[in-house]
Amino acid sequence: MLINLVIIFAFTLTVVQAIYWLVLSLAIFFHRPKTNSFLHPVSLVVCSKNALYNLKQNLPKWKSQKHKDYEVIIVDDYSNSEVSSFLKNDSNIRCVRPEKDILGKKQALFDGIKAANHEAILVTDDDCSPSSHLWISKMQESYNNKNVVLGFGPIYKKISFLNLFSRYETFLTGLQYLSYAILGKAYMGVGRNMLYPKSLFLHEGIEKHKHIISGDDDLFVQAVANQTSFSVNLDPRTFMYSHSADSFSGFIRQKTRHLSTSFHYSLFHKVALSVNPFFQLVFHALIIGLSLLGVLDMVVFLLLFRWFLFFIAFLPSSGKLDSSDLKFFFPILDVCYTIYLFSFSWIILLKKNDKW
Repeated sequence: MLINLVIIFAFTLTVVQAIYWLVLSLAIFFHRPKTNSFLHPVSLVVCSKNALYNLKQNLPKWKSQKHKDYEVIIVDDYSNSEVSSFLKNDSNIRCVRPEKDILGKKQALFDGIKAANHEAILVTDDDCSPSSHLWISKMQESYNNKNVVLGFGPIYKKISFLNLFSRYETFLTGLQYLSYAILGKAYMGVGRNMLYPKSLFLHEGIEKHKHIISGDDDLFVQAVANQTSFSVNLDPRTFMYSHSADSFSGFIRQKTRHLSTSFHYSLFHKVALSVNPFFQLVFHALIIGLSLLGVLDMVVFLLLFRWFLFFIAFLPSSGKLDSSDLKFFFPILDVCYTIYLFSFSWIILLKKNDKW
């Protein structure tokens, strides 16, 4: 009797999770953005700290955008002299120095945006490369002088398991925050690909969360969620690519910084975003329990059933988010994602984030 109840419960969790992902996936698939033909002058603001290699790689790509009216502002957040000299020798960009050298990126971003000449602010990170020369033009087509435009930031493909898992985690994160925004419940964006009004950021950008080191992007969205509208741009020419971490320690550091800010989300988003991970953990706990009870045939059936449903659920959105190949690795990625959720729940609680 107990085994039957556990099987029914695991089956129900799988169906609920699959429906959740399918709804979000269909929101991405059917999304048709509203665009305008007005040409907005844009200020591209990039904060950088001791990242000479990244600047040498990506600055030419930012400067060669095919947009008629834009400026590139590099906020040199008290980098070493080598970086500062490199930036000063480039007359095609504006270099801004923050007023204060404080921990975190927020003050640098605030000062860079304050120095911008245009109202439309496009932000990215120094380690990110645009997918095309039309990145700025296509992003600003979704801008209407008062809204926040959310873009996607996929990860370059590389032959390594860490890269594969990083891309999977990025896909799931993108699927959630982009579809939530499409459905009118925006809760975050990524600082490597967002466009918004200068006046909105200067008024609300960091004031409510300036005491928190991380979260210049998602906590900004949380702060203005009820004050403005959000647009999602899924044109592949607007994608902003970055490289995955080179080591698991780097990956942990990167994700801890991001996930730790979720404690400051609204109650609705904390609850909504916690249910699916909780179901994920419970399902695999039940699978372990059934395995220990020796019901291996049902364990195999439940896992195959789950992976089939999730394959169907992710199918509509994976192509639009440059993640089609991930479906071939879903069984192992699903298990690893459960381990990731369990491990990071403890890491976030125990690890203090104190780095830029």
